[in-house]
Amino acid sequence: MATSAIAREPILQSSKQLRLIVEATIEVCAAMQRITLNVSGDPFLFSMSHLDCFEVGSCITVRGPDVNWNIAIFSSEACCKQLVALMLGALPSDIGLEEMVDAFGETVNIIAGRTKRRLPTNNFDPIHIGIPQFLDGSDCIKYLSSGADVYCQQLSEQPSDHGSTIELAVVWKEYKPL
Repeated sequence: MATSAIAREPILQSSKQLRLIVEATIEVCAAMQRITLNVSGDPFLFSMSHLDCFEVGSCITVRGPDVNWNIAIFSSEACCKQLVALMLGALPSDIGLEEMVDAFGETVNIIAGRTKRRLPTNNFDPIHIGIPQFLDGSDCIKYLSSGADVYCQQLSEQPSDHGSTIELAVVWKEYKPL
């Protein structure tokens, strides 16, 4: 019993930051893809057993005086194509790698911007957002298994108006100063 409480503590301490990103993700997907995502389950620490929903993704850095984060979204390739198709008004079968890279990158960039707006800041120490990076295959494994703890929250849309289930994982990593 004590082990369970200890294992859950980092997730509870990090839930405020993850919640900011989840709220921004839900807002962005409602505006860009016209879908209603809902939180699915509890937040969790990433482990290699979760790899099935991390086939493709996009990540971005958010840095400031009290913030050294990496925000990412991940999904299966099929869900990524569905999300991009909704965003572009196309069919998933018409979506190629170039469209996935551009659209997923733009989505995570706007999520980072919406998250940044929710963070306290001052004019002397601004918060900066990096350039989105698309990840697929082994890049996802390298990103998820490197360095800091990776906090995840599943989001899903069920039932969908477009005939398929959308599942997205929102990821937050915080890098501690050395």
